[in-house]
Formats: sequence, C-alpha cells, structure tokens
Amino acid sequence: MRCAQCDSNLTFHRRIGRVVCHACCEELPVPKSCPSCTAPNPRHLGAGSERVGLLVKKLFPSARVSRMDSDTMVRREHYEDAPERFGRGVLDGRIVVQSATPGHPAIVAAAKHDYEGFARAESRLRAEVGKTGQVLGPAEAPIARLRGRHRKHVLVKSPRASGAFERARRRLPDDPQCARDVPRRARR
Repeated sequence: MRCAQCDSNLTFHRRIGRVVCHACCEELPVPKSCPSCTAPNPRHLGAGSERVGLLVKKLFPSARVSRMDSDTMVRREHYEDAPERFGRGVLDGRIVVQSATPGHPAIVAAAKHDYEGFARAESRLRAEVGKTGQVLGPAEAPIARLRGRHRKHVLVKSPRASGAFERARRRLPDDPQCARDVPRRARR
C-alpha cells in the first residue's frame, strides 16, 4: 500500500494496529481488503524491525531485545541513552543491525568498532571532494512526492571560500514553490 500524499509505502504497526507513512506521518486504519486487488484480509509482510524483534523474542524467549528505529527513537534523549543501553553492558549479547546497505563504510566500521579508521577515511574523502567542488542534480528527491508536492533536489559540494556555493544559491529560482534547504553550518 502506498500513501495517497507521498511516494512512500505505508508501514503496518502491530502495536497501534494502523498503517503509517513514515514520510508525512499519515496514519490510517488497516484496510479490510487490499486496495489494489480487493482481496480480503491483506497479509502484513516484510522484515521490519518490529517483526524482527518479535521473531527474536519468540526464538530466544530469555533474551532481552531492544530496538533502535524511527518508531522507538522519537526524542533526543532516546539517542543520548542508546550507547548506554546498546553498547555498555545493559543488554548482553549481540547487536544486530538491519540495513538495506550492509556494506556501507559506516556500518562496516561500526561492526569492527573502528571509529578512528572510519573517521580517517571519511576525512580524506571530504578533503578530496572539497578541493574541486561538485554540483549533483537536479534529480528526483529520494521521496519524489511528499504531502502532495513533487520534489527535486540539487546537491552542491564545495568549500565556502570558493564562491561556488553562493553562485549556485543565486541560480535557484525564487519561485514560492521552490524551497532552499541550506545546512546550518553552511549559512555562517
């Protein structure tokens, strides 16, 4: 099922018994039939973290299971408390990471507890990109339609001193339908 306002799938949440769009926060009752084919009682498939957590609890009844996802991490304090809960002995055993990109350098480094190696590699990469600057796009945003509005994005990577950043900003239209999203550190 897709959100009527966004290019996002609706996710079934067993705890609240509703389907939710994680992009625009739309919540709907679970449909009694499939909106595509009208088959009754659609099944809730997928390997979301809620389902994985329930399965782990079922397979290992004595294990203490905790999740870290967009449903359980809603306030700043949840992120601040996470290292304590996950990495410093409160939960013994293993940490399992469910990811669409398990080979991403950040995840590989985290699995090895290699912050220093990741930071060195990331610093080298950022320094190399910063020497020349890049303009990527325009392209469809990862969620191309959000709350009924179509979105494109342009990414400008350049050192502030080069002037490329300001030139790119000036070329963006001042159309009220066009929003500029400039990171705080770039605004200084």
